[in-house]
Amino acid sequence: MITTDDTWTWRQAAALCVAVVGAAALAQVSSPGTTVVLPALPWGIVIAAIPALIVFVIGLLWPRQAFFAGLGSVHLAACALVACMILAIPAAIWPQGTAAPEALQRFGFHQVFESLPFAAAAALIACNLSMACARRLRLIGFEPDFIATHLGLLIVIITAAGGSGSFLRGRVTLHEGAPPNALVLAHDGIRSAHLSAGLQLDDFVLEYWEPELRLVSGATHHRSQRQALEPGTKIALGSTHIRVQRYLSLCAVVAGVPQAFGQPGALPALEVTVSDSQGKQLAQGWLHAGGPFGEALYLPCGEAGTLVMEAPKARRFASHLRVHRADGVESVVLEVNQPLRLSGGWWLYQTGYDEKLGAASRTSIIEAVRDPAYPGIMAGALLLLLGVFGGLIRISREDQA
Repeated sequence: MITTDDTWTWRQAAALCVAVVGAAALAQVSSPGTTVVLPALPWGIVIAAIPALIVFVIGLLWPRQAFFAGLGSVHLAACALVACMILAIPAAIWPQGTAAPEALQRFGFHQVFESLPFAAAAALIACNLSMACARRLRLIGFEPDFIATHLGLLIVIITAAGGSGSFLRGRVTLHEGAPPNALVLAHDGIRSAHLSAGLQLDDFVLEYWEPELRLVSGATHHRSQRQALEPGTKIALGSTHIRVQRYLSLCAVVAGVPQAFGQPGALPALEVTVSDSQGKQLAQGWLHAGGPFGEALYLPCGEAGTLVMEAPKARRFASHLRVHRADGVESVVLEVNQPLRLSGGWWLYQTGYDEKLGAASRTSIIEAVRDPAYPGIMAGALLLLLGVFGGLIRISREDQA
């Protein structure tokens, strides 16, 4: 397969990629529990960098050797990137870890980014980048934009791989009235860690959007737009017209009749009249989605169908926390898209609650993420961007010349 030319054909590059990644895939299938997780920092990065450094030195010493030229070719880079994208497909479609489908777990692809074939494809890309840099320096000379783009991507790969042993994503479950909790249970169901501060839940707040109405007639569904509901509001669903008579923002259903009830977790109720396009009244009564404080109430409307109220969707939910640090206690509010940073490289994200209880939930689910390699990844990405912009500027100047 290998010739004495300075480059490879697509067939040669694809053959090497299929051989390496395919062998790794067979090894993964034969041993489904095998994962590639390097030691914690800094040794993880050291181990990940050693092969790239060896390839770089080889490229400086023998830049014209056919195999090494092919190892640094754009053909192999493209093939290895395609292999990574194909291997990442299961992670984009199905959950990973213990929640992955049984078929993925049976063949060892329930942790794709820690699998042998993905590691093999990533190693090919790293070796390709390292060899390309070495050959460019030896045969052509220093080109800042080329070196910056390739070295930047190489730094991203090495730091991401080397930091995998220190990376942890898990869940912290808090309950109102419970003592401070700092335990993080990893999503893989195996590892755990402790935050640099204890978290204590004082209050969980959930706010809803206005409920939506749905008119069901066989396979036909008409759904209302989200809007403010108050006495006098008119809603059109198909040829049916609905008028709101009364609106209770929080209620409990007692003996089939909604009553005002201002406890957390109570849901709204509507008293409506329903008429057809000619103004003939079809029904009148209460609608309630059903929840912790009462059963669902729906309204039969003859041939027009049945009118139901859907459970209101969450608009905002947040946790009022006390953060117990070594130097004192701080009160904070953690909500979606507003993460909280703790010392030790931890980021906290509001992700869930007890959905069965809704606003009555006294439980808050927080995702905790620690990624010590993040600064290195960002540095590599910045170097990559500088190389891209530098290349664009160089091309522009060459065109003007």
